[in-house]
This record gives sequence, structure tokens and C-alpha cells, in this order.
Amino acid sequence: MPNETIIDGTIVIYYQHGVENKLMEIRHSHEIEVISYHHNCLTSSHTCVDTMQVKGKAVSFRQMIDYLNNTRDVDKVNFIAAPMREKGCC
Repeated sequence: MPNETIIDGTIVIYYQHGVENKLMEIRHSHEIEVISYHHNCLTSSHTCVDTMQVKGKAVSFRQMIDYLNNTRDVDKVNFIAAPMREKGCC
């Protein structure tokens, strides 16, 4: 996908406490637009999970995922790109 392509999708980040400031940097970045954000603690696995519905350039998502994957106490990062349509309900 070309770097300048604008995409929407959902980011899921599993992590341990202490990483919140890194996630806040991403949420307040001008590189991606956070449309919605949700935080939850999964008690059985003792893991935090944040989900963000986001919009931005493909290059920005690549950089963000690389940054998070190289951040201590971030266990897993997934980005699910939304299907691109020419028209539809939303």
C-alpha cells in the first residue's frame, strides 16, 4: 500500500501498566486521528487492552506499529484495516 494512502481501521494493543504515557503520545499525535478509544483490564490474564478506531496515512500506521512493537511491556499490537468502499451506509 502506498505511504500516502488514507486508511481507517482498529488498533488493538495488549500491554502491562506503565506504558500508558506512550499510548497517550499516540492518541494525541497529529499523525493519526483517533475517532474512538476504549481501555479495559482483563483480569484473568492480568493484561491491559486498548482499542482505538483510527484514521491516517499508511506510513503513519507502519511507524506507530513499529514503535509499539519495540516498546517494553507492549505484548501485542494488531491493526485491522477497514474495507475500502466507494459508497455505502456510513
